[in-house]
Amino acid sequence: MRYRPAPDCVACEYGDGIAILDIASNSYYTLNPVSAVIWTALAEGCDTDEIVSRIVGEYDVSPSTCRSDTERLLDDMAQRKLVEPIGGE
Repeated sequence: MRYRPAPDCVACEYGDGIAILDIASNSYYTLNPVSAVIWTALAEGCDTDEIVSRIVGEYDVSPSTCRSDTERLLDDMAQRKLVEPIGGE
């Protein structure tokens, strides 16, 4: 599945991660460095496979653990309306 950042979310670098402001809910989130890689990849149009590949290449994590953690984060972000599926997926 492919997601993109929701249009009501504004992101900027924050320390070694990313800060996100959801203008629609007036909620503020901070992402750690690995989650920041995921957010940046989403903004670049990457799908889950590409994101997992990128993280496994940068960090000491197995592909299966990375995929599980990435999918869990994306599900959480989708529930909070920080990301939305692309193409009606």
